[in-house]
Amino acid sequence: MSNTSQVTTPISPSSYNATDQLTELVLSDTVNLQLSGVLLGRSDLVISIRRSSPDNDVISENGTVSILSFPFVVNRNMTALDQIVQVIVYIFLIFITLAFGCKLDLKVVKESIKKPIAVGIGLGCQYIIMPLLGYAIAKLVASDQPSVALGIFLAGTCPGGGASNIYSHLLDGDLSLSITMTLVSTVCALGLLPLWVYTLGQEFLEDENKKLNVPFFNIFTTLLILIIPLLTGIGIQFKLPKIKKFILKVVTPVTVVGVIILLSVGIYSNLFIFKLFNPKVILAGCLLPYFGYVIGGIIAFILRQPWVKVKTIAIETGMQNAGVAFIILLYAFPPPDGQLAAVAPAASAVMTPLPLFVLTVIFGIYKKCNPEKYQKVEQKEEESKEPELEINGNITLEAIEKARESNV
Repeated sequence: MSNTSQVTTPISPSSYNATDQLTELVLSDTVNLQLSGVLLGRSDLVISIRRSSPDNDVISENGTVSILSFPFVVNRNMTALDQIVQVIVYIFLIFITLAFGCKLDLKVVKESIKKPIAVGIGLGCQYIIMPLLGYAIAKLVASDQPSVALGIFLAGTCPGGGASNIYSHLLDGDLSLSITMTLVSTVCALGLLPLWVYTLGQEFLEDENKKLNVPFFNIFTTLLILIIPLLTGIGIQFKLPKIKKFILKVVTPVTVVGVIILLSVGIYSNLFIFKLFNPKVILAGCLLPYFGYVIGGIIAFILRQPWVKVKTIAIETGMQNAGVAFIILLYAFPPPDGQLAAVAPAASAVMTPLPLFVLTVIFGIYKKCNPEKYQKVEQKEEESKEPELEINGNITLEAIEKARESNV
């Protein structure tokens, strides 16, 4: 090709816009345009071809011949480090869920299910209020970004997270209710999460350039990663006590090591996602859980639940397992759509625990400043427990004295 011109035009994330005019050239034959993107995304490369003026060889203002539009995609190929982090995430998730099953007290779950009003309220908040809330926030905040809107909505359809049990305990909530709600919502996610994606989620799966097929098989597989280890852990608890003891013994160090790896290597590997955080994404990441806390608490209060259960239902409603949405989007949808959509669950996971952490600190200080009130509560709980009268089949004098004191 004679008279070939080659132009290299880097795209700056701060200055480039899909409607910007990149350059204007006088061409006689062929041009090769090379573009390099900094951030993930999709756009259109629009080229206007105009007729040259025969007199002064400049571009005529009114001589447009045609306008060409080419889809432009900035993608990121998975590296070996990404694959390693993916394997670590799955192993860590499976082990933590297995340990939760080993530690789960089914008697506590049974007692909570016998009075299912609070569990029903919590389940309704998680799978009716939160998906609708996620839908509304996605429409209001990210209607111009279908992938991000999908991520916000999918985060609202996730089951309760295990961290909710910790905060329910720290804030003097009903721990047995919290554990039951986490278990029930995780099992129900197997059917309810795909149902929401198949119904309202369809609105976020289509734009003018593409239509994403819902990967129901991948969603189902990801949810099984939560359900199967949980049921396996429950089986180990009753059938293999030695293995249960070993798992519970190593769960703390494994958790510490896993968190360190995910906070270091995991963040480094997925740093491109955090670079995509913008005010809209951060706002959506805050609105979804924070409104969830408030709405869940208000509904429980209106339905005349005790204060301890109001706190628990509020925590369980707002604190969802956004990691499920993150994994589904990141590894189920084709790039860069899955990576773009995973930005919203990542933002939600970062923002969700912040108010609960602040409340835990304030509540801890309050308890320290009012020790007598909480000491009396603990003493009443200890006194309500029946004394152990036998040690290895023998009645002890100390046990007899405790029995007499309790009778008095």
